[in-house]
Amino acid sequence: MKKIMNFSMAALVAMGTLAAACAKEEFRASEEGRPVTLTTSVSMETDGTKALTPLGEKTFSVGGQIAVIYRNTGGQAVKAVSEKLTEDDISNKGKSARITVTLSNPDRTKEVTYIYPAEMAQDDGTVNYGMLANQKGTLEDIAARLDCCTCTAAWKDDALPPGIMVNRLAICAFTLKNEDGTGRLNDRIRSFTVSDGAHTYTIDREASSSPIYVAIRPTSGAHMQYHTKKERYDNSWFVKETLDKTYVAGGFYELGLRMSLILRTIADSSDSDRGCVVCTAGHVHEKRRAVPAGCIPIGIIGNVYRPGYGVIVALHDAPPQSWDTINGWPSDPVNEGRKILPESARNGMLGFSSLGGVAVADWGVPWRSVYRDIFSSLGSIQSGWGYTYDANVNEFFTVGAGGTAFSGEYWSSATFSASLASTAWYFGPDGWSFASKSLWKKVRPVLIYNNERQVSSVVSGQFSVSSTKKVYFSKGNLQYVGAWRFANHQWEIFGSAQRDNHRDLFGWGTGKNPNNVSKNTEDYPVWVDWGVNYIDGKTGYRTLTRAEWDYLKHHSPNAKATVNNVHGLVFLPDNWTSPPGCTFNWVSNGGWDSNVYTEEQWRQMESAGAVFLPAAGQQYGDKTLSVGEYFYYWSSDADEDSNSLVYALYYLNALKIGRIYKSDGCAVRLVRDVE
Repeated sequence: MKKIMNFSMAALVAMGTLAAACAKEEFRASEEGRPVTLTTSVSMETDGTKALTPLGEKTFSVGGQIAVIYRNTGGQAVKAVSEKLTEDDISNKGKSARITVTLSNPDRTKEVTYIYPAEMAQDDGTVNYGMLANQKGTLEDIAARLDCCTCTAAWKDDALPPGIMVNRLAICAFTLKNEDGTGRLNDRIRSFTVSDGAHTYTIDREASSSPIYVAIRPTSGAHMQYHTKKERYDNSWFVKETLDKTYVAGGFYELGLRMSLILRTIADSSDSDRGCVVCTAGHVHEKRRAVPAGCIPIGIIGNVYRPGYGVIVALHDAPPQSWDTINGWPSDPVNEGRKILPESARNGMLGFSSLGGVAVADWGVPWRSVYRDIFSSLGSIQSGWGYTYDANVNEFFTVGAGGTAFSGEYWSSATFSASLASTAWYFGPDGWSFASKSLWKKVRPVLIYNNERQVSSVVSGQFSVSSTKKVYFSKGNLQYVGAWRFANHQWEIFGSAQRDNHRDLFGWGTGKNPNNVSKNTEDYPVWVDWGVNYIDGKTGYRTLTRAEWDYLKHHSPNAKATVNNVHGLVFLPDNWTSPPGCTFNWVSNGGWDSNVYTEEQWRQMESAGAVFLPAAGQQYGDKTLSVGEYFYYWSSDADEDSNSLVYALYYLNALKIGRIYKSDGCAVRLVRDVE
């Protein structure tokens, strides 16, 4: 195969490497005011121009046509299309071609533009780059339809001028691999998308091991984004981003990309996902299979009411309760009749207000019809007084997912009837019945998720962190629970309950190694911002620098506070108006009681843009220190004079920016830049 050199046509012209057209120009005039048929030659003497053949050469093709855009004597731009090229028209090993075209009343004082292939020409003489939006991913398709070259030339007396055509596109040949580079993906990829932010190219192809060829507009310093669908049941996405990329016209780039796998989330769930496993990040995993390493399963999709809206059944039971106790739990205002489990009744299950950015109603006991629909959806054949669990249902929980089977009797949240108000509905292996509310039975809770209620990942207030830059703060401290997420509430912390896959205190720069709790600073050699990850299904977050924390400290009103019985520090945004019934006391070096807010009062403060940094304490190895007393929040800056020390925001007797060891576990509050 002929090697495709990575040179721009403009550079080759400058070096004088382009030969003049060798075909003899011809002119055939007709009567004045009538169309004229003209013949001239065009050439492309280097590897930097149209068109690519399967052998890697760039030539004119038999059957190809060239658009000629000219001005007529009335001053209008006109597009004419040449006759199809024949073998006799093409010479010089495919690099020169004689074209014949008919023009009407051409104005020979104006320049003529040639565009090849003609399909890429618009009537005004510009290139139709819109044709690049949808491609087939093959070299042959690019050669036949897309690999555009152009030139502009002045008439020579009455003769249509020859021209030397310059390529206008860059061509990329992508080889895709998984994130660690151990496996090629091309033979599984049918859909691939490339974007430079301003332009998007979608490739639909037959899966093969060949590179994915994409013709793109030249770019300079572009933020490139690539994503694709993997050929598996759940259509998970592979993604990649690269910064400051330049692709020149006429360039050919062989690119190897290591792609990150992003699993589909419950936001995309549909009927076919019933029985799929869901993890803490909201990923939808295959039925009856163990979830991949790094994901923590929490339940099974029991029913999907409409796309992105359904119910997840817990993998395990909560402790048995009397129905009277359950009735005392908070009611779900959105899903009437559903009783929400308090933390004391969760049996170690994590609480949730969102999964992958999708709003969920926390674990609770639903009404009778929800359970019956779940069992019916999962293929139960037990239908005494409405469907109940059986072996078909239990298989989804016990095979691969690591859950426990239903066994025995379970409460629903429904009273049996008005006439028997002291009894409530329950289900067992043989069907549904009712019993006295004072009896104890098992509880299998559910989460109800609703993609129509997308959860915001940031607090609405804008905070200046320099004279020219503003940011939004994430809605809570960063947590790692087998997947990255933000705390459900700004005051939420794990405190002393730190363990692998359940952390919100991290060593410095552990964005790719959250469970690193080494006491040796040498074990933190490379800074990786936590914001490089997908968090609650989104990207675009980052850690503040030392200078930005310092600017915020001096320009944003801040003071100690207690929010929902948690100690911490409140910051107010640039444009602050106190909500009705709430006040803020800007007390320097005050106590935790300087500002005290209930959960409801803080909701109002947060809605107005206020940010709360809880006193999450500090981690040293396997020990958690000073929870509720001190707080330390990482910056992205290391001490230039030390390999061990970096900078963090902390509060002892006053708010300060100081040095701290990389191995100390601190809280992380990420931000998103205001664009």
